[in-house]
Amino acid sequence: MKRINVGITITVLSLAILASCSSNDKIDPLLQEAFAIHQEAMKLHKDVKAELEKGDLLEADRNKLESRLSGWNERIVEVPGFEDDHDHDHDHDHDHDHGPATKVTPEHMLAIQQESLDSIKSINQDLLRFLDL
Repeated sequence: MKRINVGITITVLSLAILASCSSNDKIDPLLQEAFAIHQEAMKLHKDVKAELEKGDLLEADRNKLESRLSGWNERIVEVPGFEDDHDHDHDHDHDHDHGPATKVTPEHMLAIQQESLDSIKSINQDLLRFLDL
């Protein structure tokens, strides 16, 4: 009889653990899309920064782009639920802090991330123009 009780106890505990591990708070697909956009923006940021560090630009052009990049960097907003799920390739210098946690709807977060991506793309386009590429 004790074997059956132990078996039942183990089964019940296993099911309880599985139930607690499976989240009922599934991450919203819009937040997943926002995070993918965030990652794309961070990759482009890394590329732009690396190109600026090469020093192949006129000083005035480099200063203008570095200023814009710094402003962009200050406006980075982390996607809720993904704060610890990324490393931005972990070879950058962590010169941004992702700002405070922002409470917005998934739709608004998607728009924020798209704006961030559009902004870094604009900086990149100007960089390429200054490099005549």
